[in-house]
Amino acid sequence: MPWLIRDGTVLAAIDDNAASGSKGFEGARLVGARTFVHTFGSTGRVDLAWCARGSEPDGTDFLVVKRIRNTAAHRVCIPRPAYPFVLMAHGGSFERWTLQIGDRLEVRSP
Repeated sequence: MPWLIRDGTVLAAIDDNAASGSKGFEGARLVGARTFVHTFGSTGRVDLAWCARGSEPDGTDFLVVKRIRNTAAHRVCIPRPAYPFVLMAHGGSFERWTLQIGDRLEVRSP
């Protein structure tokens, strides 16, 4: 299971079930190239972070947090086509991680 990392610190596991489209997830879920995000089927609040892609001169890719929102269950969020990735986690996760706009995140396999 890949890890979500900021400054060398593991924040969460990225749920591999994201690709299967299952509604429930553990840790975090990274969704790519969506026109909208919904929280139907959620039982509680969901943290969302819209991310852009960045790249180091050596070719290392990373994500840059551009927008953060805490969303109630059963909501549809406004499309943000400028940001190709959305990071989702259970409500309160971003606060525990002290995730902020501008943070650089990596997704790495263990």
